[in-house]
Amino acid sequence: MKKSIIFFCCTSLLLISCNQNEQMTNSINVANECVLKAIDILLQTSESSFYRFQNGYQLNKVRIQPYYDKVQEVKKLSDNLIASIDMLRKAVDTTQKRISDTEIQTLKKSIKEYRQKVIGFIDAKYRKRVEETIGLDTDGLFYSQDSIEQDWETHYFQNTLPEATPLILNSIKSEVFNAEIELINYFFCELPHDDGFQLIKAFVVPKSNYVLQGEYFEADVFAAAYDKKMAPEILIGSSVDMNTNVISGKTTSVDVIDGMGKIKLRATTPGIKTYGGTLIINSPSGGSRVFPFNGKYTVGGAK
Repeated sequence: MKKSIIFFCCTSLLLISCNQNEQMTNSINVANECVLKAIDILLQTSESSFYRFQNGYQLNKVRIQPYYDKVQEVKKLSDNLIASIDMLRKAVDTTQKRISDTEIQTLKKSIKEYRQKVIGFIDAKYRKRVEETIGLDTDGLFYSQDSIEQDWETHYFQNTLPEATPLILNSIKSEVFNAEIELINYFFCELPHDDGFQLIKAFVVPKSNYVLQGEYFEADVFAAAYDKKMAPEILIGSSVDMNTNVISGKTTSVDVIDGMGKIKLRATTPGIKTYGGTLIINSPSGGSRVFPFNGKYTVGGAK
Protein backbone atom coordinates (compact mmCIF):
# COMPACT_ATOMS: atom_id res chain seq x y z
CA MET A 1 0.00 0.00 0.00
CA LYS A 2 2.53 2.56 -1.26
CA LYS A 3 2.27 5.99 0.37
CA SER A 4 -0.89 4.67 2.06
CA ILE A 5 -3.76 4.60 -0.40
CA ILE A 6 -6.22 4.83 2.52
CA PHE A 7 -4.57 7.97 3.88
CA PHE A 8 -4.34 9.58 0.43
CA CYS A 9 -7.99 8.94 -0.42
CA CYS A 10 -9.28 10.21 2.90
CA THR A 11 -7.25 13.41 2.94
CA SER A 12 -8.11 14.11 -0.69
CA LEU A 13 -11.80 13.75 0.06
CA LEU A 14 -11.35 15.97 3.08
CA LEU A 15 -9.62 18.75 1.14
CA ILE A 16 -12.25 18.62 -1.58
CA SER A 17 -14.99 18.90 1.03
CA CYS A 18 -13.29 21.87 2.67
CA ASN A 19 -12.80 23.71 -0.59
CA GLN A 20 -16.33 23.17 -1.80
CA ASN A 21 -17.80 23.80 1.64
CA GLU A 22 -20.77 21.59 0.79
CA GLN A 23 -21.92 18.62 2.81
CA MET A 24 -18.58 18.81 4.56
CA THR A 25 -19.55 17.03 7.77
CA ASN A 26 -21.28 14.24 5.91
CA SER A 27 -18.27 13.72 3.65
CA ILE A 28 -15.94 13.51 6.63
CA ASN A 29 -18.22 11.01 8.38
CA VAL A 30 -18.45 8.83 5.26
CA ALA A 31 -14.67 8.86 4.85
CA ASN A 32 -14.20 8.03 8.53
CA GLU A 33 -16.58 5.08 8.30
CA CYS A 34 -14.59 3.78 5.32
CA VAL A 35 -11.36 4.03 7.29
CA LEU A 36 -12.88 2.26 10.31
CA LYS A 37 -14.00 -0.60 8.05
CA ALA A 38 -10.51 -0.75 6.56
CA ILE A 39 -9.04 -0.89 10.07
CA ASP A 40 -11.26 -3.88 10.90
CA ILE A 41 -9.98 -5.69 7.80
CA LEU A 42 -6.37 -4.80 8.56
CA LEU A 43 -6.77 -5.98 12.16
CA GLN A 44 -8.17 -9.34 11.01
CA THR A 45 -5.35 -9.68 8.48
CA SER A 46 -2.76 -8.91 11.14
CA GLU A 47 -4.25 -11.44 13.56
CA SER A 48 -4.39 -14.08 10.83
CA SER A 49 -0.74 -13.47 9.88
CA PHE A 50 0.34 -13.63 13.52
CA TYR A 51 -1.67 -16.83 14.08
CA ARG A 52 0.18 -18.43 11.17
CA PHE A 53 3.44 -17.47 12.84
CA GLN A 54 2.31 -18.87 16.20
CA ASN A 55 1.45 -22.21 14.63
CA GLY A 56 4.88 -22.47 13.07
CA TYR A 57 6.50 -21.46 16.34
CA GLN A 58 4.68 -24.19 18.28
CA LEU A 59 5.90 -26.79 15.80
CA ASN A 60 9.54 -25.72 15.75
CA LYS A 61 10.46 -23.26 18.47
CA VAL A 62 14.21 -23.61 18.05
CA ARG A 63 14.32 -22.54 14.42
CA ILE A 64 11.55 -19.96 14.49
CA GLN A 65 12.35 -18.32 17.86
CA PRO A 66 14.52 -15.47 16.45
CA TYR A 67 11.85 -14.48 13.93
CA TYR A 68 9.02 -14.94 16.41
CA ASP A 69 10.78 -12.61 18.87
CA LYS A 70 11.03 -9.92 16.18
CA VAL A 71 7.35 -10.27 15.32
CA GLN A 72 6.47 -9.92 19.01
CA GLU A 73 8.57 -6.76 19.22
CA VAL A 74 6.90 -5.26 16.13
CA LYS A 75 3.46 -6.00 17.58
CA LYS A 76 4.46 -4.38 20.88
CA LEU A 77 5.67 -1.25 19.08
CA SER A 78 2.47 -1.14 17.03
CA ASP A 79 0.25 -1.61 20.07
CA ASN A 80 1.98 1.24 21.92
CA LEU A 81 1.62 3.67 19.01
CA ILE A 82 -2.00 2.68 18.41
CA ALA A 83 -2.73 3.18 22.11
CA SER A 84 -1.31 6.72 21.89
CA ILE A 85 -3.44 7.46 18.82
CA ASP A 86 -6.55 6.11 20.54
CA MET A 87 -5.90 8.36 23.55
CA LEU A 88 -5.73 11.39 21.26
CA ARG A 89 -8.86 10.27 19.47
CA LYS A 90 -10.72 9.88 22.76
CA ALA A 91 -9.67 13.36 23.86
CA VAL A 92 -10.85 14.84 20.55
CA ASP A 93 -14.18 13.05 20.79
CA THR A 94 -14.67 14.42 24.30
CA THR A 95 -13.66 18.06 23.70
CA GLN A 96 -14.58 18.35 19.99
CA LYS A 97 -11.46 20.47 19.55
CA ARG A 98 -8.33 20.33 17.43
CA ILE A 99 -5.36 18.60 19.08
CA SER A 100 -2.68 21.00 20.31
CA ASP A 101 0.62 21.77 18.58
CA THR A 102 2.43 19.97 21.38
CA GLU A 103 0.32 16.86 20.87
CA ILE A 104 0.90 17.00 17.12
CA GLN A 105 4.67 17.20 17.59
CA THR A 106 4.59 14.33 20.12
CA LEU A 107 2.59 12.20 17.70
CA LYS A 108 4.96 13.05 14.85
CA LYS A 109 7.94 12.03 16.98
CA SER A 110 6.25 8.75 17.98
CA ILE A 111 5.44 7.89 14.36
CA LYS A 112 8.98 8.68 13.25
CA GLU A 113 10.51 6.53 16.04
CA TYR A 114 8.13 3.68 15.26
CA ARG A 115 8.98 3.77 11.57
CA GLN A 116 12.72 3.83 12.23
CA LYS A 117 12.53 0.92 14.67
CA VAL A 118 10.43 -1.40 12.49
CA ILE A 119 12.47 -0.65 9.38
CA GLY A 120 15.56 -1.43 11.43
CA PHE A 121 14.41 -5.06 11.57
CA ILE A 122 14.62 -5.35 7.78
CA ASP A 123 17.70 -6.61 5.97
CA ALA A 124 19.48 -3.68 4.27
CA LYS A 125 18.97 -5.09 0.77
CA TYR A 126 15.18 -5.13 1.22
CA ARG A 127 14.88 -1.97 3.31
CA LYS A 128 14.14 0.51 0.53
CA ARG A 129 11.24 -1.54 -0.81
CA VAL A 130 9.71 -1.92 2.65
CA GLU A 131 10.16 1.78 3.40
CA GLU A 132 8.10 2.64 0.33
CA THR A 133 5.42 0.11 1.25
CA ILE A 134 4.68 0.89 4.89
CA GLY A 135 4.13 4.66 4.56
CA LEU A 136 4.08 6.67 7.82
CA ASP A 137 6.52 9.17 6.32
CA THR A 138 6.55 12.40 8.35
CA ASP A 139 9.62 13.97 6.72
CA GLY A 140 8.61 13.88 3.07
CA LEU A 141 7.29 16.65 0.86
CA PHE A 142 3.60 17.47 1.14
CA TYR A 143 1.58 19.86 -0.99
CA SER A 144 -1.67 21.73 -0.61
CA GLN A 145 -4.41 21.77 -3.23
CA ASP A 146 -2.67 24.87 -4.63
CA SER A 147 0.66 23.00 -4.90
CA ILE A 148 2.16 24.89 -1.98
CA GLU A 149 4.83 22.91 -0.14
CA GLN A 150 3.93 22.06 3.45
CA ASP A 151 5.33 20.07 6.34
CA TRP A 152 3.53 17.02 7.74
CA GLU A 153 1.82 18.73 10.67
CA THR A 154 0.51 21.60 8.55
CA HIS A 155 -0.69 19.33 5.78
CA TYR A 156 -2.63 16.90 8.00
CA PHE A 157 -3.63 18.93 11.05
CA GLN A 158 -3.06 22.69 10.95
CA ASN A 159 -4.50 23.20 7.48
CA THR A 160 -7.60 21.06 7.99
CA LEU A 161 -10.83 21.45 9.91
CA PRO A 162 -11.06 20.31 13.56
CA GLU A 163 -13.96 18.01 12.59
CA ALA A 164 -11.53 16.07 10.43
CA THR A 165 -9.11 15.21 13.25
CA PRO A 166 -10.73 11.82 14.07
CA LEU A 167 -10.51 10.88 10.39
CA ILE A 168 -6.82 11.82 10.22
CA LEU A 169 -6.00 9.91 13.41
CA ASN A 170 -7.85 6.82 12.22
CA SER A 171 -6.03 7.02 8.89
CA ILE A 172 -2.68 7.05 10.70
CA LYS A 173 -3.88 4.08 12.75
CA SER A 174 -4.65 2.17 9.55
CA GLU A 175 -1.10 2.84 8.36
CA VAL A 176 0.30 1.37 11.58
CA PHE A 177 -1.70 -1.84 11.05
CA ASN A 178 -0.54 -1.92 7.44
CA ALA A 179 3.10 -1.58 8.54
CA GLU A 180 2.64 -4.36 11.10
CA ILE A 181 1.25 -6.71 8.45
CA GLU A 182 4.09 -5.91 6.05
CA LEU A 183 6.66 -6.73 8.74
CA ILE A 184 4.98 -9.98 9.80
CA ASN A 185 4.80 -11.13 6.17
CA TYR A 186 8.44 -10.14 5.67
CA PHE A 187 9.56 -12.24 8.64
CA PHE A 188 7.45 -15.16 7.46
CA CYS A 189 9.21 -15.08 4.09
CA GLU A 190 12.55 -15.00 5.91
CA LEU A 191 11.85 -18.26 7.76
CA PRO A 192 14.29 -21.09 6.91
CA HIS A 193 12.66 -23.28 4.24
CA ASP A 194 15.28 -25.91 3.70
CA ASP A 195 14.96 -29.43 2.40
CA GLY A 196 13.20 -30.85 5.40
CA PHE A 197 11.30 -27.89 6.78
CA GLN A 198 7.78 -26.72 6.09
CA LEU A 199 7.03 -28.84 3.04
CA ILE A 200 3.73 -27.78 1.56
CA LYS A 201 1.21 -29.89 -0.30
CA ALA A 202 -2.24 -29.27 -1.69
CA PHE A 203 -4.95 -31.63 -0.46
CA VAL A 204 -8.40 -32.29 -1.86
CA VAL A 205 -11.04 -33.78 0.44
CA PRO A 206 -14.22 -34.69 -1.45
CA LYS A 207 -17.55 -34.64 0.38
CA SER A 208 -18.37 -37.77 -1.57
CA ASN A 209 -16.68 -39.74 -4.31
CA TYR A 210 -20.06 -40.85 -5.59
CA VAL A 211 -22.58 -38.42 -7.10
CA LEU A 212 -25.73 -38.85 -9.15
CA GLN A 213 -26.34 -37.22 -12.51
CA GLY A 214 -27.59 -33.66 -11.98
CA GLU A 215 -25.90 -33.38 -8.57
CA TYR A 216 -22.66 -31.51 -7.82
CA PHE A 217 -19.32 -33.01 -6.96
CA GLU A 218 -18.09 -31.02 -3.95
CA ALA A 219 -14.70 -31.02 -2.26
CA ASP A 220 -12.53 -28.92 0.03
CA VAL A 221 -9.05 -28.05 -1.23
CA PHE A 222 -6.39 -26.62 1.07
CA ALA A 223 -2.66 -26.34 1.59
CA ALA A 224 -0.96 -28.03 4.52
CA ALA A 225 2.62 -27.67 5.70
CA TYR A 226 4.62 -30.32 7.52
CA ASP A 227 8.17 -31.22 8.46
CA LYS A 228 9.27 -34.61 7.16
CA LYS A 229 11.85 -34.75 9.95
CA MET A 230 9.03 -34.71 12.51
CA ALA A 231 6.47 -37.27 11.36
CA PRO A 232 3.24 -37.08 13.39
CA GLU A 233 1.89 -39.90 15.52
CA ILE A 234 -1.73 -40.72 14.71
CA LEU A 235 -4.00 -42.85 16.89
CA ILE A 236 -7.54 -43.82 15.97
CA GLY A 237 -10.54 -45.43 17.65
CA SER A 238 -14.33 -45.19 17.39
CA SER A 239 -14.43 -41.52 18.54
CA VAL A 240 -12.50 -38.93 20.52
CA ASP A 241 -13.48 -36.33 23.11
CA MET A 242 -12.58 -33.00 21.44
CA ASN A 243 -11.92 -31.39 24.85
CA THR A 244 -9.90 -34.05 26.65
CA ASN A 245 -8.45 -35.90 23.59
CA VAL A 246 -9.48 -39.23 25.17
CA ILE A 247 -10.08 -41.87 22.49
CA SER A 248 -12.98 -44.33 22.83
CA GLY A 249 -13.05 -47.90 21.53
CA LYS A 250 -10.12 -50.01 20.38
CA THR A 251 -7.18 -47.72 19.70
CA THR A 252 -4.72 -48.44 16.89
CA SER A 253 -1.87 -46.56 15.23
CA VAL A 254 -2.20 -45.15 11.74
CA ASP A 255 0.59 -45.53 9.20
CA VAL A 256 2.20 -42.21 8.23
CA ILE A 257 3.79 -41.66 4.81
CA ASP A 258 5.41 -38.30 3.97
CA GLY A 259 3.63 -36.62 6.84
CA MET A 260 0.21 -37.94 5.84
CA GLY A 261 -1.74 -40.52 7.85
CA LYS A 262 -3.31 -43.34 5.83
CA ILE A 263 -6.56 -44.44 7.49
CA LYS A 264 -7.79 -47.84 6.33
CA LEU A 265 -10.81 -49.37 8.09
CA ARG A 266 -12.43 -52.65 7.07
CA ALA A 267 -16.15 -52.41 6.36
CA THR A 268 -17.54 -55.49 8.11
CA THR A 269 -21.22 -54.63 8.53
CA PRO A 270 -23.52 -52.13 6.80
CA GLY A 271 -24.63 -48.91 8.47
CA ILE A 272 -23.21 -45.62 9.71
CA LYS A 273 -19.74 -45.95 11.21
CA THR A 274 -17.84 -43.42 13.30
CA TYR A 275 -14.16 -42.92 13.89
CA GLY A 276 -12.05 -40.49 15.89
CA GLY A 277 -8.51 -40.04 17.06
CA THR A 278 -5.61 -37.73 17.66
CA LEU A 279 -2.74 -36.43 15.57
CA ILE A 280 0.30 -35.67 17.72
CA ILE A 281 3.19 -33.53 16.50
CA ASN A 282 6.40 -33.51 18.53
CA SER A 283 8.77 -30.56 18.18
CA PRO A 284 12.59 -30.62 18.48
CA SER A 285 12.32 -28.56 21.66
CA GLY A 286 10.53 -31.46 23.36
CA GLY A 287 6.99 -30.08 23.32
CA SER A 288 4.04 -31.57 21.48
CA ARG A 289 0.66 -30.52 20.14
CA VAL A 290 -2.41 -32.73 19.94
CA PHE A 291 -5.05 -32.28 17.22
CA PRO A 292 -8.24 -34.35 17.75
CA PHE A 293 -10.49 -35.36 14.86
CA ASN A 294 -13.83 -37.14 14.42
CA GLY A 295 -15.63 -38.42 11.34
CA LYS A 296 -18.15 -40.88 9.99
CA TYR A 297 -18.92 -42.88 6.87
CA THR A 298 -21.64 -45.19 5.60
CA VAL A 299 -21.15 -48.83 4.71
CA GLY A 300 -23.57 -50.18 2.17
CA GLY A 301 -24.76 -53.79 2.01
CA ALA A 302 -22.88 -56.25 -0.16
CA LYS A 303 -24.36 -56.86 -3.63
